[in-house]
This record gives sequence, structure tokens and C-alpha cells, in this order.
Amino acid sequence: MARYFEREKTQNMILKKLLITICGILTALIIVELAIRFVVAYPVTPKRKQIIFLSENDHFHHISLYAPHSEFWSVEGGCRKFRRNNAGLPGTDITISDSSRYVFLAGSSFIEAYQVEGDSTASAIFQNKLQKCISPRLQVLNLGESKLDVYTAWFRIILFAEKYKPDKIVLAIEDFHRDWLEEYDNLSFDAPEDFCLPVESSLRFRISEVLVHYSSFLNLLREIYWHGGRKVKELLDETRPVDDNEMPEAFIESLFQFHESYGDDFLLVSFSDNEEINRILESFCKMHDINFQYTETILLPQNRFNGDGHLNLEGNRKLGEFLYEAFLETYEVK
Repeated sequence: MARYFEREKTQNMILKKLLITICGILTALIIVELAIRFVVAYPVTPKRKQIIFLSENDHFHHISLYAPHSEFWSVEGGCRKFRRNNAGLPGTDITISDSSRYVFLAGSSFIEAYQVEGDSTASAIFQNKLQKCISPRLQVLNLGESKLDVYTAWFRIILFAEKYKPDKIVLAIEDFHRDWLEEYDNLSFDAPEDFCLPVESSLRFRISEVLVHYSSFLNLLREIYWHGGRKVKELLDETRPVDDNEMPEAFIESLFQFHESYGDDFLLVSFSDNEEINRILESFCKMHDINFQYTETILLPQNRFNGDGHLNLEGNRKLGEFLYEAFLETYEVK
């Protein structure tokens, strides 16, 4: 009998220690969650709609459409939380109305500019000057996205053209990005059959989406696991020196498609600091009557984070002013 009570006492002690341990872990997790959410201010994953974009493309197989004013985190921007605009896009708010005239601004992560406040992005500076000096009806849609090349920009534009009828298309580039374009075979500019269809997610993914929508800590862990290395690689891809200045065939085909579809309403701008690239583009666009403007004063070390990263506040300001000047140089003020 004594051995029975001794065993019962031991089991109770083990159970008590287990409960204390579980309570301690839960308490620690709650403290960590509160610290990350309210002290560090790291956001949860915002509501988003995932749709199939280019199903044959590894990087752009699908994309996310975000809710208005949803939050995101930027390490390069100083480990800070920023907000998208009222259209769920980077940059400042736009006026969505039947009288608005939409200027689509497409480009890579330099145009996306997730490293600065929305009102300080090049697209916001561009819009502000357009509205003050030309017409308050002009609204700039920032369609920039990491690794967006001239070919995938075509599909991003036709995606948003379903909702916002573009008045002008401005494609801003900083490089040919030959290595990106080499991934494509037999270019087709027709939207794939599954274009814009919802992504069929696994049960595991749907559960994780719910968890990271309510927990900043879990969202941070998932971001580190899934996206940390990839984002660093994408930054290196977009900022590394150019090895080959010859215009890729896929780049040429894409420019012809833009020009054929939008004519004079299409404007190609280059802010590459590579003189040879700009010389080639200027000659090509002049030969084929494509609107083109360029500058070599943007991608300077003083205009970039750490001298070789994305554009800082000054770099975005200068790029926004250049976009306005290029627009004004190309089109008559109406």
C-alpha cells in the first residue's frame, strides 16, 4: 500500500511539473508575441488573394493581391513596418473614380520601393508632380514588383487593366536582366488559360495562413524560413553589375508588343547608369518610333541604401522627378 501511494505521489509530481512547464512555455510565447507585435511592431500576414499568374514560370507562377492599407516589414528600410496604399499596392493613395486617368508605372523592386514610406516612393513623387502641374485626375499605379522584367511586366499590366483602364504606360528599367529573360522559351503575349484563377492551396498552407494572420511571431518565423534567403538573392540579382550589354531577343519582342498595343501611350524610361545600355536603347527606340527617355544620375552610391542597395529617400525623390520630366518631355500637357 505504501508503494502504491508513493507511486501515486510521484506521478502527481510529474504531472504538476509538466503542467508548470506547459504554462511556462505558453507564458513565454505570449510575452514573445506581445513583444514582437507591440514593441518591435512586426506585422501579421495581411489578408491577400493568391492567383495564378504565369503557371510555367517558377518565380511568377502565382502572385498575391493585397488588401488596402495592408502592412509589411522592410529590413533594408531600417527594420520598419510600412503600409500599402488604398489599392493594396506600393506607394501613396490614389483616387479611384470614373474620372481618374491612370498612369501605369511598371518596373522591378526599384519601382516597388518597399524600403521607404509610401508617400516617399518614386511613384508618389511622380504622381504628386503630375497632379500639381498637369491634372489632379492623373493617378499613378505602382505596379513594380521584385524581379519584374519587361516580359512579365506585360502580364502584370494586363492584369490590372481589367480594373483600371490605363491612360499611359510607363515602363522603368535599370537593366536588361538577360539572366531573367533567358528563362523564357517561345514567348507568348496571350494570357494563359489559367491566368488569374485562384491558387488551390493545401490544407497545411491554409492552416498556416490563418496562424500567421493572427500571430506576428509565427509570421516572423515563416518569413525567415521561406523568404529570407530568397529576398537577399533577389536583391543581389537586381543590383549586380551588367556583364552583357547586348539587347536580349525577349526584351526586343516585349518592346514591340508594348508598342504595337499602346503606341504613343507607351513610354520606356531607363535609369541605368550603364552608358552602353542607354545608347543601345536610344538607337533602337528611335529606329522603331518608341518613346524613350533616360538618365544616368539615379543609381549613384549616395542615392542607395549602403551604397549598392535599393534606392533610399533621395534616390526615390530623384527618380520620381525624372519620371515626371520624362513624361512631360514626351507628352503634351492637356
